[in-house]
Amino acid sequence: MTVLYSHDRLWADQLFWGVNVISSRFGSAFHSNAIKQDSFFFSAAWFWRKERSIRPFVQLNIGLFQADYEEAIFDVLPNQAMILSPEIGVGYEFNSPLRIVVSAGYNSTSGNGVAGPGTLYPIFMQMTATWKLINP
Repeated sequence: MTVLYSHDRLWADQLFWGVNVISSRFGSAFHSNAIKQDSFFFSAAWFWRKERSIRPFVQLNIGLFQADYEEAIFDVLPNQAMILSPEIGVGYEFNSPLRIVVSAGYNSTSGNGVAGPGTLYPIFMQMTATWKLINP
């Protein structure tokens, strides 16, 4: 889940502040034995080409990553890490409130299972769909 906010007097529809919750519990780990992973972070994003359909952007994320290994035998493994990740991507805005975004980023903190969670990889890619609830 992502909530983005752009103030109408401060670079409206270009500078966005966000709160993000990303979880594998609703995807690959839903009713399976996959490792449940959750990320909670704040973000700041800058979108270029305000009046165009295709809009490149940069984003900076900061927050917390957590893996739930579920079994007590894995309690000795690190399961949390701070997230600091720059991200770059492109969004496509339809003639509706729908926006599709494809991006790639780099987690400055990743893990190998001994120093940091072994399921936090340095490079990530994602695709998101957002729906604008309020038009300025």
